[in-house]
Amino acid sequence: MNTSHHVSANFPAEPNAITHANELLEHFARNICLNDKAIKELLIVLDELLSNALKYGLKQDSQKQIELELSLDDKVVKIKYSDDGPEFNPFNTDTADLSLPLEQRQIGGLGITLVIGLTDSQTYKREKNRNFITLTRKYDSIC
Repeated sequence: MNTSHHVSANFPAEPNAITHANELLEHFARNICLNDKAIKELLIVLDELLSNALKYGLKQDSQKQIELELSLDDKVVKIKYSDDGPEFNPFNTDTADLSLPLEQRQIGGLGITLVIGLTDSQTYKREKNRNFITLTRKYDSIC
């Protein structure tokens, strides 16, 4: 059986965008029967993505727009994120070296390390003055 679900929303680049995005994700995830652990992991991914974009790229400029699209197709959850901030590919940055002791680690990179670790695939493209990030994660247990 091919089950397909889809939700999307636009938010101004303000701090409450994270709250709205989390509510959208949680509602979507519960509708497809993801378990609590899976929901928490996706919330971490979304929080990392949005908090860094708001702080560094969009600078909480309410004139900037964030678009979020969540979909499920053949047990694969897809998160599509886009914004009209400056060009930035987070997957071209250094990830955190978790093998080093904490006091020897460089600052930064932990968020993108989490995003990569909690998703199956990650893509970035710049098109029409927008950043587009697509993340996927396959789940065996959905309704």
